[in-house]
This record gives sequence, structure tokens and C-alpha cells, in this order.
Amino acid sequence: MKYAPVAVTLVVAMIVVIPGCGDSSKESESALEDVSKQVEELAEDAGEMLDDVKESVPADLQGKIDELKNEIAEKEAEAEKIAAKLKDLSPSDLTGDTAKKLEGESQELKKQIEDLKAKLDGYLEELGE
Repeated sequence: MKYAPVAVTLVVAMIVVIPGCGDSSKESESALEDVSKQVEELAEDAGEMLDDVKESVPADLQGKIDELKNEIAEKEAEAEKIAAKLKDLSPSDLTGDTAKKLEGESQELKKQIEDLKAKLDGYLEELGE
């Protein structure tokens, strides 16, 4: 559970870095597809872990955890959409203003996801888990 935020953070960081690293558009597209798949897998894993935690949480905290879970899922879905947009950019657009804007949005989502997961970890720590 404690490694999920780190894994998601690394994947989102890869989404931002990989577009500028490839020598050709096919390499960039392939790398972005791989990252998108990893983001989806991590989102599923995070959802499963949160479902496991849900079973052991007292009722008064369950509502807060459910809200956080929904917010995290929404932010991860937004991150996946940004990854898809980056994937659809032409090689010449990968260095332009559109890519920079998407990278900025990706960084902001990354921070929001980290903050939400830290808050979730705080609730779980209160329970002694």
C-alpha cells in the first residue's frame, strides 16, 4: 500500500519525460503506450488495495476514505487522458506549447495525487495499519 503512491508518481513522471527522449515518433508512441498501460495497471492495483483496506476500516472513517478513493481515481483518469493526448501529438508538437501545457497539467495532477494519497495514508495510520 505504501509503494502505490511512489509507483504512480514514477509512472506520471515517465509520462512527462518520455515524449522528449525518443529519436522517432514510433519510439515515442510506443513508449507512451507502454506508460499508459502501466498507469492503467497501477490504477487497477491501487483500486484493489483500497478495496482491501475498506473491509477493515471503521464506519466513521469509511466515508472519508471512499471520498479520497474517488478523488484519486478521478485524478488518475485525468492523468490517463493527458497521456493519451501526449500520445496523439505529432513529433513536431512534442516540443511545442501544447506538449508543455500537457506536461504542466501532468505535473499538477501528480502533485494532487500525491497529496491525496498522503492524506489517505494519514487516515490509515490513525487506524494503526
